[in-house]
Amino acid sequence: MKKTVENGGVFQLHAELDAKPHRCPVCNVLTKKVHDYRTQKIRHSKLFVRETLIFYRKRRYKCEQSDYEKRYYENNS
Repeated sequence: MKKTVENGGVFQLHAELDAKPHRCPVCNVLTKKVHDYRTQKIRHSKLFVRETLIFYRKRRYKCEQSDYEKRYYENNS
């Protein structure tokens, strides 16, 4: 899902990946429990001679099987 906003001559792209199960990096158990979301601002090269910012809404998952309640970010490309 993406949307583009032009704000004062700056392109703002808001992106989020589709939710899917991820494996815990510690115990390798598959989970789909989302703990929270964080927004990461990424500067991108100029697009059509305008400054471009990408706002990536990334998920943090929580391992459901562990006693240590490991939290980790989703895999992205």
